[in-house]
Amino acid sequence: MKNRLCLSGIISLILLSGCGNKGPEFTLYTDGEPIQDGDVTITVNPPYEQAKSFSIIFSTASAEPIKLTFGDWKIVRESDSTEYESTCTPLGLGKEQTISSERFLSLVFRAEIPTTFSEEHYRLVLHYETTTLTCHLYDQFEKSYPSFDPKSYK
Repeated sequence: MKNRLCLSGIISLILLSGCGNKGPEFTLYTDGEPIQDGDVTITVNPPYEQAKSFSIIFSTASAEPIKLTFGDWKIVRESDSTEYESTCTPLGLGKEQTISSERFLSLVFRAEIPTTFSEEHYRLVLHYETTTLTCHLYDQFEKSYPSFDPKSYK
């Protein structure tokens, strides 16, 4: 009986310790600053609405090549958490990619979504190594322009 309790206690501890090993999480907006993940810099190009595509750039200043292993990704509409399939070039060819100071990586995503990226606020959730990158495909801050008052001109 004691052996069974001891064994189940050990198994429980192993399972619980594995649950807490969550990697870093980063959030990126189209109008935000690039993210620095160690030696890797991550930027997003604003979506090309007509083609329903966008790209995320991984670069480094390190002279040594850096291998990145990518997992799954999904596009999510924020209003109702609906998930949409997307293709990614070059991840469709291989999940492991290498970057260096001479070779950046441009991930081009395409998705079939019912509205524009900014209209209903979509985001990409991408996993690489132990990291989760959430990329909001719209501006974090709405741009405001000064109003025009024709009376102010003389």
